[in-house]
Amino acid sequence: MDNKEKPLISVVMACYNDAKTVSEAIKSIIDQTYPNWKLIIVNDASTDNSLEVISSFVDERMVVISNEENKGLAISLNIGIEASKGADYIARLDSDDIALPNRLERQLSYMVEHSNVSICGANIEMFNEDDNNVIAKTKLKEDHASLMAFLPFSSPIPHSTWFVRMSAFDAFTYDSQYRSSQDYEFMYRVFESGKEIACVQETLVRYRIRGNSISHKNRGIDPNTLKVQCRVAKMLGLNDKKEYVSIIDMADSAKKKNIGDYLMLISYCVSMIRANRRAKLFKQSALIYVVIKKIYGVTMTILKKS
Repeated sequence: MDNKEKPLISVVMACYNDAKTVSEAIKSIIDQTYPNWKLIIVNDASTDNSLEVISSFVDERMVVISNEENKGLAISLNIGIEASKGADYIARLDSDDIALPNRLERQLSYMVEHSNVSICGANIEMFNEDDNNVIAKTKLKEDHASLMAFLPFSSPIPHSTWFVRMSAFDAFTYDSQYRSSQDYEFMYRVFESGKEIACVQETLVRYRIRGNSISHKNRGIDPNTLKVQCRVAKMLGLNDKKEYVSIIDMADSAKKKNIGDYLMLISYCVSMIRANRRAKLFKQSALIYVVIKKIYGVTMTILKKS
């Protein structure tokens, strides 16, 4: 079977001032064991030499698009998706992350075997930018119900591992109003639609931890994360719990050791479990597992900060 007969995978990457890391990200796609891909890179008006680094690669499967002005991640990704017309699948990779060589091959194989799945992710290996040491590895469960139980708190699967079946969506686009948490908001809509997600039980992406990353800068209460958390709370019938929802991130950041915040988090989690028993939005045992894991993590973080 030649490449023309194989499913086409479009890898969509947005880059803004990532000259130091984008080369590794691009090389990790060029080195994939699966050959029939195209890489769409949207340079979001970088002010460093990102475009020069990107342009140093010569591969007919690469397409480079440059925004005349900075548009943000959501719009840039939508531009990349629009340029992916004709692809059977879209894979996401951030310009500071690294795909392991078998990533596309493994996720494609999973999607072929699981025709009910619209988006599959994978586990990630988090590494320190300064010394390249591995900090942690995720161990996400495979099935839809277990993954979606994370939705009251965060996006269920790492954004840089998304592998999307295009035939499952009339329109696969991010909400341009979200300058952050674009993936979280999109996963909320996926949940509403009833589409299935899954997670390949392998580590397929190396996720770079660095001080100026979006996730680092937004530790604490990210207003866009809060918006989605409130939408989930409303689905559960917790319309008056906005102050509790904000506690999720406030307590998790552990920037202030406030026992009142911690107790409010516990109270909110209990309310959530009770509300879900009535609403039946999430698998109850999976939600309880996530809540216990969340509270344990917050407790350990606070104890370490003490």
